Amino acid sequence: MKKLNAMVYMGIKTKFAYRGGALLHIAVSAFSVLILAVFWKALYPENVETQKYMIRYAALSQILSTFYAVESKLPEDIRSGDIALSLLKPWNYLAVMLQENIGKMLGNLILVGLPAFLICFLVIGLENLKWTKLCFFVFSVLLAFLILYLVRILVELSCFWIIEAWSLVFLSDVIVRIFSGSFIPSFLMPAWAQSIMEALPFIWIYEMPLRILLEKEEAAGVNMGYVFSLQIVWIVILTILTAMIWKRGRKRLAVQGG
Repeated sequence: MKKLNAMVYMGIKTKFAYRGGALLHIAVSAFSVLILAVFWKALYPENVETQKYMIRYAALSQILSTFYAVESKLPEDIRSGDIALSLLKPWNYLAVMLQENIGKMLGNLILVGLPAFLICFLVIGLENLKWTKLCFFVFSVLLAFLILYLVRILVELSCFWIIEAWSLVFLSDVIVRIFSGSFIPSFLMPAWAQSIMEALPFIWIYEMPLRILLEKEEAAGVNMGYVFSLQIVWIVILTILTAMIWKRGRKRLAVQGG
């Protein structure tokens, strides 16, 4: 347990070592939101309510992306063979990596997320924001981070069978951003695209947490109990898949003499 707590602290400390990068990240996020604001105003020139909703959605989505960044050395460790040494240590490799990523996420939250959220609150406003909704939003984001981490690890475990997984990781990141509602929420997509998004775990990473925070309580379609339940179900499914592939990968490593 002390080792795991140390990894969380190390992840936070790593992010605080690059405070200049955090300022740059805030500037880039602000510029991205400005571009998206122009886009949504042009798309809905006469619908002010939709404009306001989508600008807030875009701004908060950018904030989420700052601390959703999952960093993993799993492909490099598998490729170099260092994974064999890591597996000999008295702790779970994937659990330690998760703890380090949680630390980095908390560092990003403090350095980038909270300042950006404050700017968002002051500049564009957030009506109907209550502490209860904010707490539910935070809980949903934590579950979403676990889903994103497991998806990323599942893709990177392919390194046990292929030499270079960088292209797969890049492709998976693009797919997640498209089908998670990070740019365009599912309710603005065609029916066939909505069906695909609802069948995948990605929509529970961006869109659903954002709708918890942004939509009015009387709005239809957002049941927080349903959101949390589906997020937990996906975490269980992805955890089982990860454990199965991790076990097979370790056996392959042993057969190859790692």
